[in-house]
Amino acid sequence: MSSRVQALRLDAAEMPSSAGSAVPRYVAMGVVAALLIGGWVSGTTATIWKSWFGPFPVPSHTAMLYDPVDAELSLTGYTEASQTAEVAPRIAGTIVSLPIEEGDRVEVGQVIAVLDREEFAPDLLQAQASVSMAKAQRDELVLGSREEEVAQAEANLAKAESALHNARRAFERADSISDVISPAELDKAESAFKSAEATVEQLTHAVGLLKKGPRAERIAAADAEVQRAEAVLAKAEYVVNATDITSPLTGTVIERRATLGARVVPGPMVGPGSSLILCTIADLSKIEAVVDIPESQAGDVQIGQPCLITTEAHTGREFHGEVAWLSPVYNRQRGVRAARVTVDNEEGLVLPDMTCRVRVLGAAAPEDTAPKLLVPASLVVVGQEGGERVLIEADGRAAWADIKTEPFDGDRKGLPPAMDGVDFVEVTSGLEEGAVVLDAANSRIRPGQPVEPVPVSL
Repeated sequence: MSSRVQALRLDAAEMPSSAGSAVPRYVAMGVVAALLIGGWVSGTTATIWKSWFGPFPVPSHTAMLYDPVDAELSLTGYTEASQTAEVAPRIAGTIVSLPIEEGDRVEVGQVIAVLDREEFAPDLLQAQASVSMAKAQRDELVLGSREEEVAQAEANLAKAESALHNARRAFERADSISDVISPAELDKAESAFKSAEATVEQLTHAVGLLKKGPRAERIAAADAEVQRAEAVLAKAEYVVNATDITSPLTGTVIERRATLGARVVPGPMVGPGSSLILCTIADLSKIEAVVDIPESQAGDVQIGQPCLITTEAHTGREFHGEVAWLSPVYNRQRGVRAARVTVDNEEGLVLPDMTCRVRVLGAAAPEDTAPKLLVPASLVVVGQEGGERVLIEADGRAAWADIKTEPFDGDRKGLPPAMDGVDFVEVTSGLEEGAVVLDAANSRIRPGQPVEPVPVSL
């Protein structure tokens, strides 16, 4: 074959130097064209022709950018605040102050609405008076009788004893002369004696009670009355304090429903012109992504797995997070398992009800999720000085590129199925994504030689 091609070449001596030199050149070109048209130049001959007169076809591979995240589960969901509170009144009342607007930042315990407390003030005053009265009565029992009262009772007792002494003497005298006095007079003296005796007994008992003090049961009853009055007071104070409606958490007012002057009521029953929910407050620093995991892949997801979250509103931004909750049950109808993923939202860029994409990294995923540049290990050769290099295509010619590599130990789930069994190395420097790496070992290509890369399917 080569002798035939050599026969087509014209010696310099045969090539005229005048304008007529164009004629032999046309003749040679015509002969070559005739051979091509006639089928004399086969596929093999064309390859030899290209090796002599054009770029040499070389098997090649493109340096592939491997993203570890792509090897993991990708889910679509929406965001919501992990802490949200719908603020409702604890009592019925009329709003007289409403110092908040949607978007306002509030702190826990901050007053966000005030109800009219004038309608509850009388009940509070009455409860306070009842407590005071009950305590006074109890204290009177506990302290017992005063010394003056005891002294007065003893004086009364002494007087009664004196009267008893006189009545006894009168009865004894009347009894001694009963034969000379009428029976009526004797009965009268006896009756006066017995009456004086009863009076002394009664006063003696009264003095004893005054000195002993009230019974324990009376003091217990007085204590119970005090507790009852204090309970009524506590309820009245609760009602008055409930007129100040405070924020249950630190966050942002994302919705305000109530208006100044509106009548609000607690509980599920809301009448005409009344409002149940005053506002909704959310802690926007703690955002969660809500996703559904297909049942076939739910077994690979565990609580604590790291995640990367992206939103349509912030293209190019990735937010870190982790799986915080997995539903204890599966949704049989939809074939999914619900999950929640916490989102690091220190900048406050992620808001509730955003559409998001959650990429769940592997349980043993490396902390560094930066993409890795991979090439087949078989294409890396060792240079004369011991360094690693690969033969690449640059501007249509072969050229050496000095590189540095590390073993690739990433999750191969992110690689195309056709690459199973292919050993890769990670190129850490000296090569860029998309570089065309030539198969130097099998093609015997030298640097500077024109080449035509032929992609090889792995």
